[in-house]
Amino acid sequence: MFSVDQLKIFFICLGVGVCAGTVRDLFSAFLYPFRGKKGEEKVWFCYEILFCVAFALAFIAIEANLGFPDFRGFMAVGLAVGFWLYYKIFRIMLAFLKKVCYNVLCYI
Repeated sequence: MFSVDQLKIFFICLGVGVCAGTVRDLFSAFLYPFRGKKGEEKVWFCYEILFCVAFALAFIAIEANLGFPDFRGFMAVGLAVGFWLYYKIFRIMLAFLKKVCYNVLCYI
């Protein structure tokens, strides 16, 4: 495989990592009713496990659909960097939008 193909796959994995962080953060809004209640840690643990399984299955589906070669180390790095980028940059913007939507829905 040529390095251009590897770079393309790396950037695709980077985008998938950012999307995974976004989806994880959006679905965490469903856990607000459990905050401060007994058993909150168990609910969060189940949520994290289900997210990891769903993300792994989604990545395998994306990998098969796009015809990626075998799983390589740079793919894992791309996923991790994309997830990190989301949490360091894009999460701030999404948190603001989530707060605005929550306030709008509370006053309707």
